Amino acid sequence: MTNNLNENEWTIGADFNDKRIDYFLKKKLPSLSFPIICKIIRKGQLKVNGKKTNNSYFLKIGDRIKLYFNILISTKKPSPHVNDSLITEVKSWIIFKNKNLIVFNKPSGFAVQGGSRIKISLDDVLEHLKFRNTNKPKLVHRIDKDTSGLLLVARNLEYAQFLTKLFRKRNVEKNYLLLVHGFPEIKDGLIDTPIKINNKDQKSLTLFSILRTRKKISLVLAHPITGRKNQLRRHFSSIGHPIIGDEKFGFSFKKQIKNPHFFLHSLSLKFNEKLNNHSFFASPPIYFEKKLEEMNYPISKIKLNLNQIKRNK
Repeated sequence: MTNNLNENEWTIGADFNDKRIDYFLKKKLPSLSFPIICKIIRKGQLKVNGKKTNNSYFLKIGDRIKLYFNILISTKKPSPHVNDSLITEVKSWIIFKNKNLIVFNKPSGFAVQGGSRIKISLDDVLEHLKFRNTNKPKLVHRIDKDTSGLLLVARNLEYAQFLTKLFRKRNVEKNYLLLVHGFPEIKDGLIDTPIKINNKDQKSLTLFSILRTRKKISLVLAHPITGRKNQLRRHFSSIGHPIIGDEKFGFSFKKQIKNPHFFLHSLSLKFNEKLNNHSFFASPPIYFEKKLEEMNYPISKIKLNLNQIKRNK
């Protein structure tokens, strides 16, 4: 039995012995979404036996858990109204669905999670995409609001834990298609530039291949080995070739990259796991496809190049 010392402290009994800490929190605090639980653990707002931990920690009998997070504040904000037309639209983004997983081809301009300036997000709509399941689907990773393309959502807690583990152990191969300003000096390369997170430099690696260059613009296939926040945007800006449309990280190239569209697309995902060898491909949005036609580099040719980065590892 798990003893509740107060509303934010617990001592683990046999009922949660050998269970993951994120599973425990979701059972104890069902009002918290899975991404919020991950954020609480990552930021050290929860401690086990007085120490920070991670999502994959397995609890033991006698472990003392303390939560340094105001649940009331997190649950006060009312859920935004989700109308039927939006639900229908989001359903049209689904390119794969089974009992464990939903895969979206998300358009640019729609946020994955809420924030201070976000009125409505995909996470808000997921409550309406249960498809006969009792529980709301769970986000296991995210892409930027302006980034289009593949996004995976787990349909149950067990699969959410499985996917989270895959991403953390880098067993998900991700490929992005992007347009950048200028002509990188090398056709195939590795960007090895640390990204500062919480005032600490974190190792960050991105493999890339230049597919075509034309009119001071390069079409790039990129494979982020690590998964830092805004990694591709930061990396290509750091080498002087910011993404077209990315004024946030390409601020010193505003005239060259100014565009009403943002040219970063999550193109393909593959599980590097023996029992779950899923792979997914999402076609770019129409404005991106038009640019590809202008560069005489169709989607069919891009599919043939998806293995190119592997050969450069």
